[in-house]
Amino acid sequence: MLKNYFTTKFGNAVHGDALDYLGEKVSDESVDLIMTSPPFGLVRKKDYGNADAHEYLEWFKPFAALFKRVLKANGSLVIDIGGAWVPGQATRSLYHFKLLIMLCEEFGFHLAQEFFWWNPSKLPTPAEWVNIRRIRVKDAVNCVWWLSRTPWPRADNRRILQPYSDSMLDLLKNGYKAKRRPSGHDISEKFSKDNGAAIPPNLIPIAHTESNSYYLRYCKEIGVTPHPARFPSELPEMFVRFLTDPGDKVIDPFGGSCITGEVCEKLGRKWTCVELFEDYLKGAKGRFLKPGKQVALFSKKPDKESDYYKVPRTGILWNGTVDPQLDPEGGRVRKKPTASHSNNTPVNSKFRVNKLGKKDARLLAAVRQNLTPDLLTSEWQKLIKPDDPPEKGHCYVASEAAYHLFGKGMGYEPYVRNFGLGVTHWWLRKPGSCEIIDPTFTQVEDEFDYDNGTRKAFRGPKDRPSKRATTLIERVRLDVKD
Repeated sequence: MLKNYFTTKFGNAVHGDALDYLGEKVSDESVDLIMTSPPFGLVRKKDYGNADAHEYLEWFKPFAALFKRVLKANGSLVIDIGGAWVPGQATRSLYHFKLLIMLCEEFGFHLAQEFFWWNPSKLPTPAEWVNIRRIRVKDAVNCVWWLSRTPWPRADNRRILQPYSDSMLDLLKNGYKAKRRPSGHDISEKFSKDNGAAIPPNLIPIAHTESNSYYLRYCKEIGVTPHPARFPSELPEMFVRFLTDPGDKVIDPFGGSCITGEVCEKLGRKWTCVELFEDYLKGAKGRFLKPGKQVALFSKKPDKESDYYKVPRTGILWNGTVDPQLDPEGGRVRKKPTASHSNNTPVNSKFRVNKLGKKDARLLAAVRQNLTPDLLTSEWQKLIKPDDPPEKGHCYVASEAAYHLFGKGMGYEPYVRNFGLGVTHWWLRKPGSCEIIDPTFTQVEDEFDYDNGTRKAFRGPKDRPSKRATTLIERVRLDVKD
């Protein structure tokens, strides 16, 4: 059953099945843009109702047929979709590529262009392949398929321009000699024309670091769980600006917390978000209770650090040394910790740990053995996957427990290294020395730079462990008795 859940100046949120809404309430060729992030074909079930990867295409087909019917001939379909790993092995599922091919070959959509949303703040996952066996790199990109009913959807890239780079500004200032480049490209004099800004690439860099927004505070206030798979508002904002005019109709059939609706409301587009789970719509109301500021389309002199993400060039740390021989098994079997990983903590070229007494060593081992998902923060609990090592996400609570069990009495203090964008690592260190205890050293590299840590008190009550650390300490004391 469909229910109009709430209405705003430009749009509305509907509680119900998107198949019913599109089939019953939306007329043919009436929609300018479908902007959505459907439930991904993940191999692990999520609370928001995703289909298994192998079932995903069949599940998506009814939606595809309705998308094709309701879109205008010059309209667009934009799908943000994440990848998945094949269960139990370090290879990728092809489901999102098969979805793209199905939409084009079976339903007649055209691929206008593929985009890639790069999240610089993405944590290194999956930990088993990336951090433990070290045979894959961090998965930090979502595919964004821009599809259309015809080869000529409405679009104007002048609406989403980016600032010129310093090198381009120098070229415009000092001039450029028109010539054919070694690559064969013929660079004419028109290349030096100042158009005010640069055309963006199809790589979309947006850090996903929402942790204290009005939406999250509102959800907490009314006692509902926030939607766990929100995309950042900058992503739909880019495509709404790029592909629609004020007054156009935008639909998000997998509305979630109505981020697409919030963007459309600010930009004056008519919108509808459809969501199957009522709790997510309860929280979505908060997005429209507090008016937000519209982000400027283009700033002449953007100079904030947060306006840019720096990407090191490939090989920036290669120094000509001989690398260890590759594992002929390709990481099939997890290797035992190397000698640099003692029972106490990693030992790099500078930092060390004094040999712990028998009891303290048993306490530290028990801390590691009693790390369970219920000790994680709510945010970390959403990120953990079945194949992740037990230490993942526990650096804070493990260090806090070790500190109160024995570290404080030995003169150790808590230290933290902030990697930016909300990513941190905690351990214990004796101030003024190179002696450390890192209960979750397996999360970091062998030559982790402990010198860049900052001495910082734990966030709990002064001189008392937090609730989570207390739970861990009680478990440890049951395991290790005098």
